[in-house]
Amino acid sequence: ETAAVVQRIENAETNTQRQQEILSAINQVERDEVSLNSRQTNAFDAHASGELSDRELLDELIQISATAREYDERLDELSELADETDGFSSPTRLDELQVSLQVYEGPVRDHALSAVRGEIAATEVHIESSEGAIVLATIDDDQYVREVFRTDRWDRGGGEISNDAAIEATVEAYPETAALREPDAFGAGSVQRITIPHEFGTLRTFVSGGTERVFVEHQRIALEMFPD
Repeated sequence: ETAAVVQRIENAETNTQRQQEILSAINQVERDEVSLNSRQTNAFDAHASGELSDRELLDELIQISATAREYDERLDELSELADETDGFSSPTRLDELQVSLQVYEGPVRDHALSAVRGEIAATEVHIESSEGAIVLATIDDDQYVREVFRTDRWDRGGGEISNDAAIEATVEAYPETAALREPDAFGAGSVQRITIPHEFGTLRTFVSGGTERVFVEHQRIALEMFPD
């Protein structure tokens, strides 16, 4: 699909048509992201109600994650094509959309996807869910790896949030971890991604505008530092 999109843009006969094709492709990814969000929330709820097994849920989350990554890579292509177009540049919403797509990825899903592809040995994943929320955990070599998603804390129609406000929300939620190293913020619009590398591992959060709360958590902690 991405190759076809790129070909249509490159074959545009006029500069105006090229711009329209780029904007149309971005709009399509926006619609696809909405579908991914609905698909993921339905999976959370189905598992919490006993309609999906652990394996079925993990399979669904892996597919969602892999699809989101493909959309993210498509946006990279669209950004380059936009910058190469005379009198045109990447729309600001493209950056926000890319950060929104990254919330569907995570260290546990990445690990499980590698196992499904046969790149690593089979692995065990711990799963817990409730309505609109999920916790995944596993062991990746010498690290304890965990990811959490809380849909009730993601205000998808919320306003913009600044880097500083997102950092403040993360520091408030994880004061001890934030004290170990300076947080790094990346994002635009209503979603900010905060990363804190520290001596025991890495913490990454996604903070929502509107709620100004962490709604996704990714943790990597060295097993030797992890309490029993």
